[in-house]
Parts: sequence; structure tokens; C-alpha cells
Amino acid sequence: MKKIKFGLTGMICMGITFLATSLYANEVQYFLGTVHVAMFHGGSKMLAFEYQSLVKREILEESSKIIETVTFPKEPNNPKSDYGTIVTTLIQKEKGSTFTVSDDLGYFTGEITFEGTPWHWERWTYELTMNDEVKSKVTGNGVISADGLQTHKKIDSETYQLEMDEDLDTIDEATYLKTLEAWIKK
Repeated sequence: MKKIKFGLTGMICMGITFLATSLYANEVQYFLGTVHVAMFHGGSKMLAFEYQSLVKREILEESSKIIETVTFPKEPNNPKSDYGTIVTTLIQKEKGSTFTVSDDLGYFTGEITFEGTPWHWERWTYELTMNDEVKSKVTGNGVISADGLQTHKKIDSETYQLEMDEDLDTIDEATYLKTLEAWIKK
């Protein structure tokens, strides 16, 4: 009887351990879409353009971080351009909904505050500082759903204002890899 009881207790403990490790929201999400950019000076629009964006978003609750890899294609009318990638790391502060943010190229630092169910957040706000000469401020917000991800960012500097709107659709891993391969080969 003790063997059965110990075996059952052992199985229950193993089940609790498995349940505890599977509660972490570790997942990868993929997005593809368009980024619209408008630059203003003195209230007048000076420049507007758009480009494609491919995003891999790794949610790593167990490590208390989110890693976003954003890839941009080569410019079609510029043979000297190359595709580009920027990796942004978000690290959770004190098990809350605020994360510190930095990118691998040193362009910006700051904080993002999420709203909604922890590790399945639906909305967020940005408070970033560009690492340029004037330390431009970036503010904005974002939303995510099963269909995709939308963000709005505003960059204010001493000489200009820049607004960026992302409209990205959710895609699967196969589409992500196929698109990434095509952009690298161009």
C-alpha cells in the first residue's frame, strides 16, 4: 500500500511541477504589414512614406522578457540598400506590467506599460527616449488582437515631429520564414 501511495503522491507532485512550468506564457507571434511615416516641421508635413515590416515577437514569461525582431526589406528603387533588422528587448520590472526597453543598435531606451491580462496584454503605452543628439522623446500606444497589431508613435525633437503608424496582420511561422527568405535574397 505504501508503494502505491508514494507512487500516487509522486505522480501528483510531478503533475504539479508540470502544471507550474506550463503556466508560463512562452510563445512566439509573427506579424507582417505596413508602417506609415509622416514628418512635420513647424506644423507642415514635409515628408511621407511607408514601408513593409516583418515582426517576430517572443514572449518569455519565465525569463520576464519579450524579444521583438523587426525586419525591413531592401528599398526597391535603391540597389545599394540592404534589408535591416533591429532587435528590441523588453525586461519586466518587479513582476508588474511595466518593462524597460532597449534595442540592439542603441537607438532608444525607455519604458512600455502594458494593460490587460498579464502576459496576454491587449494594450500598451510607450515612453521612450531616442539616443540622438537632442534626446528626442517618443510617446505612443499599441493594441494587439488575434488579427494583428497596431501602433501609433510620435517622436518630438527640437526641429521636427515624426509620426509612425504600424498596421500589421498576424501571420504563421511558415509565412514569416518565407517572407524573411525573400527579403534577404533580394
